[in-house]
Amino acid sequence: MEPTSVLISYIVHSREDTKNIFGSSGTLISENWVLAHGSLLEPWTLQSNQLRSIAKDLKAGVLTKSSDRKPFIEFSVSWEVKDTGTVSPPCCGAKVIPKMSKISLSDETCDRPVLTFRTKKARLAAVWKCPLLADAFEGILSSWRFCENVAVADNELFPLLLLLRIQNGDAASSNPIVELRDVLRNFVKVLALPQRGQEVEIESTPFGNPVFINSVSTGVVSNVLGPSKSLLLTDTNAVIGCEGGPIFIKYKSGHRAVSGIVVAPLSWCRGEWVGYTLGVSLIPCLHRILDISGTNIILRSPILGPSTVRMLDRSVVVVSCGSVWGSGVLVDKATGTFLTCSHVVKEAPNSRITISNVNFSARGELVYKTPNEKSYDLAIVRVEPQEVVSLQNVSMATTLIRKRDEVVCAGFPLFSTRDQPQILPTVTRGRVSHVSVGMLQTSCCIQSGASGGPVATWPGGELVGIVVCNATSAGNKALFPHVNMAVPATIFEGPIREYLRTQDVKCLSKLENNDIIIQQRWKLSPVPLAHL
Repeated sequence: MEPTSVLISYIVHSREDTKNIFGSSGTLISENWVLAHGSLLEPWTLQSNQLRSIAKDLKAGVLTKSSDRKPFIEFSVSWEVKDTGTVSPPCCGAKVIPKMSKISLSDETCDRPVLTFRTKKARLAAVWKCPLLADAFEGILSSWRFCENVAVADNELFPLLLLLRIQNGDAASSNPIVELRDVLRNFVKVLALPQRGQEVEIESTPFGNPVFINSVSTGVVSNVLGPSKSLLLTDTNAVIGCEGGPIFIKYKSGHRAVSGIVVAPLSWCRGEWVGYTLGVSLIPCLHRILDISGTNIILRSPILGPSTVRMLDRSVVVVSCGSVWGSGVLVDKATGTFLTCSHVVKEAPNSRITISNVNFSARGELVYKTPNEKSYDLAIVRVEPQEVVSLQNVSMATTLIRKRDEVVCAGFPLFSTRDQPQILPTVTRGRVSHVSVGMLQTSCCIQSGASGGPVATWPGGELVGIVVCNATSAGNKALFPHVNMAVPATIFEGPIREYLRTQDVKCLSKLENNDIIIQQRWKLSPVPLAHL
């Protein structure tokens, strides 16, 4: 059978002796087994010190059979099945999930597909504390926060994968761990390794509410990182309740294959809301638990994606200057010339500039930067040409970018080479949301650290802009990842080409803008509209 998304729900008894239904997502991996994430147990963990203790004491890397002793949770699992009946469906084909929702439906019929959902009871059969997730939580994700109650949910539940056995009336196996390992071996055979830039689809139940069951959102694989490439970062939208839902890789043929499951749809890093969805890449994690030989050879091979992504990998760099890091892009290989943001190198020349990616690291020389807090926020940095032989410069676009055009951004948000020396640029796809004089706005997911990174056409890969900043709320209390601004290539292409031709730094002074209206626009101050 093909793995599919399910809704998992159970009753939570509060301290006030009231009953509440909690729901989250999961992945049906065989007829009788469901894979879920440890966050499914969060409400129960908050009520049960015993369950917290059990979760905390689990030994990493060991598939542990669930105890039959209390605390005991009875789950309901619901999923979509093909309707084989002949009775005319209600309007829009919706059928009520038994005992889970109350929906008023008319008796009219329509031509839409029939949606039928099956609901069965399930029990927690086994728990696995994934050592790769545990290492990631202690290492590369150490500055991240996933839940409001950090002490409970983050520390004890984040590394856990749960395995639920659906009750079909058959006798329980005398050795469920052996049965489960066979199921996992078959599951591994249908999985796909994620590749950056690939299209993905998350199928889940937002908020754990049956009204939203089997909702779909799409995006791309933004990055694959962490111990043994076990973490999957995607710009696909997800919310609470989507944890445990399958992440599918989508192929041009229309086929799709499970690559991971959602582990954190909402998270914060250094106080900033992370606009990406964090998932676990299942192949490395399941290879570890099943002790499949040759795992390391497979997982250490380069994770490549579409050709545009491979090109960006060779042109996008980390730019570090003092206490600040951002991104940059190689615009001329022959002279070792990089373009970045002025605010990324604001501590220069008092602080050293370092340009690096997985292929090289070199000291950079500041050639020019626009004055602080003044448009356009751009800087030119050079390294010795012999240092960039492994890199490739981008091509600047020769045509104007238009609203609704598809673009890709690349950079080093959230992580730099300080966090993980072998990290590759994070990529995110979106649309040009607005074009104005001196500013390009996109819907790509942008975070701190991506400043100076390229905005490129998709799938062509031509440079059309340089990322500068996001929109933030008053006082910088909230950052909006999908509302961001970039300097259009039409602004910097001429001055940079003239500088490369003449080597006269004075040519770059044209990157500084003194137009009061453009200055106001970059400060997001209202600009009066012209009247005829």
